[in-house]
Amino acid sequence: MTMRTVLAFVAGLVCAAAAFAIAHGGILGLASALVAASLGYVAASMLTEPTLKLGGVLAEQLPSGRAAALAVERANAFCGQLRKRIAVMLDGQVRKEADDILAATNNLAAFVTDNPASHGILDHFLNVYAQQTLRLVDGYLGIERTGVREQIVSAKRETIGALQALETTAAGELMNAVKAKSLSLSADSDAIKRLANMDGYQT
Repeated sequence: MTMRTVLAFVAGLVCAAAAFAIAHGGILGLASALVAASLGYVAASMLTEPTLKLGGVLAEQLPSGRAAALAVERANAFCGQLRKRIAVMLDGQVRKEADDILAATNNLAAFVTDNPASHGILDHFLNVYAQQTLRLVDGYLGIERTGVREQIVSAKRETIGALQALETTAAGELMNAVKAKSLSLSADSDAIKRLANMDGYQT
């Protein structure tokens, strides 16, 4: 149970007790207490809801801001989990490839921070690859800890190949998002030129 839930529950109980006392008990008091408890719980939940920010701006003030902020939060959580695993890796090559995944994910998150409407690319990347990546790294670390050289060599090769493929995927997702933004910019530019021409101004 989170602190937010506890606070909301307590607020609901306080409201219920107050309503019961004001109504001087009885059936009316019980009914009032139930209504007040529900309203108090909902109100406290809303008031204690964490404020989401995107690039220092309240997410609710931006189009698609809330969805983008949640995607960036998920990306940060994924990076934090991966970073903990990287810290205990013994092999430098595997560590480097895992670091590249961190950089690629951070690049995606940075793009979404600046372009909230593109949050879908980050959501897709995390939904498809985040847990799979952590499982891959956990599997490698488990083999690395055994100290069995033959198995470590094989696991290292497989892990590096998979991480490189993932880095290529993240870079591709970012490239697609940038291309989409460029196409949108070009379309807006063409529309402005056409409107100017319609008003008699040659461009």
